[in-house]
Amino acid sequence: TLKPEVGQWLLNAAQTAGRRAPFLLVLAGTPDLRARLSEMEASFWNRAEQLPLGRLDEGAAGEAIRRPLAEDGIGVEEEALARMVRESHGYPFFVQLWGRAAWRRVRGAGAGAGRVTTAVVEEAAGEFEIRRTATTPTATGNWRRGSCYRRRGRWRRRFGVRAC
Repeated sequence: TLKPEVGQWLLNAAQTAGRRAPFLLVLAGTPDLRARLSEMEASFWNRAEQLPLGRLDEGAAGEAIRRPLAEDGIGVEEEALARMVRESHGYPFFVQLWGRAAWRRVRGAGAGAGRVTTAVVEEAAGEFEIRRTATTPTATGNWRRGSCYRRRGRWRRRFGVRAC
C-alpha cells in the first residue's frame, strides 16, 4: 500500500517530469484508489484519462500467473493454477498476490524446487489471504455501497463464494 507521503512525493515528481517532456503515469490499485489519491491531494486525478481495468478471464488470469513463474524457471501444476485462478476471481491485484505468494514459497524451498504444486498453493494461501485482507478495503468495509463485496458480505475462507 502506497503511503500518502510517498505517493505525494511521487505524484509531484511525475508532474514536474511532465512539464519537461511527454510523460505517462500509470496507476493501478484497488477500488479505493480514488480515496487514496485524495488523501495525497492529487487533484490531477480529476483531469486524467482513466482506463479502468476489469477482471481477467480465466485464460488471461492463468497466463498472468504462469508466465512470470515460467520466466523464472518455475512450472505450475494445472490443479494448483486452477485454484489460484478460481480464488482470484480474475481481479488483477489478487492474481498478482497469488503469483507472488506461490513464487515466494517455491523460492524459499531451496535448490531443486521449481514447481508450484497444490501443496505449495496450500502453503501460499495464508500469505495470500493476509496480504489480500491487509491491502484491500474489504477488511475495513470501505467499498462503495452496493458493490459486489458488500452484497456478498465477507467472503468465506479464501474466497469461498462465487464471483459476482
